Amino acid sequence: MLDESKQLSPHIPEKLKKETISRLREMGVTPNSLRGKEVLDIGAGDANFARIAKAKGIRVTSLEKYPEHNFPEGLPVDIPYVVGGAEEMPFENESFDTIISLAGPPSSVEHIADIERILKEALRVLKPGGEFRFTIHPGIFLSALWNDDPPVTPEEFKRFSPMQVSARSQAKAEKYYSEFLPKLLDTYHVKRKDLIDDYNPKRKWQLCILKRK
Repeated sequence: MLDESKQLSPHIPEKLKKETISRLREMGVTPNSLRGKEVLDIGAGDANFARIAKAKGIRVTSLEKYPEHNFPEGLPVDIPYVVGGAEEMPFENESFDTIISLAGPPSSVEHIADIERILKEALRVLKPGGEFRFTIHPGIFLSALWNDDPPVTPEEFKRFSPMQVSARSQAKAEKYYSEFLPKLLDTYHVKRKDLIDDYNPKRKWQLCILKRK
């Protein structure tokens, strides 16, 4: 089998190329599925996905809320790179055929209410028949749990042991992943599929697909 990573932009580390390609394949994303389409990558970070796609003649617009983390000296000019958050996308209605998020919005939002905002925004910027593919990683602790509903106050933190703090945090995370999130995704008819992480077989995650009719 041809090693696709050999054909990609040379400045991307070889290991990262392979991991990105592997994750995209697991999500059902291939060059043929994207070719000729307007594609958006939300939570794009350093835009590796966009550069990998560009090497195959596929246009991907990268959306990133905090570009300074990856580009402190200025935004890239070799690919479409837009500053903004997925909960309020700076795009016109029906701009994209496909939206991809390798970062997994349900695990990376700053506020729990942002999840529904992201789903609504995805439906707004998708063309009819388009789809939004993202992932859920239940093992990841949410910063949103601290921002929206801190597991402990500073005063409590002084009294509790680290193990007690961790247990309370974990309980809130489990409730989020087992109760709140499934109900919300069902409301928006998001299809979900369990996947196995090639790099850590014990790690659980899910592929989610939101389609616009």
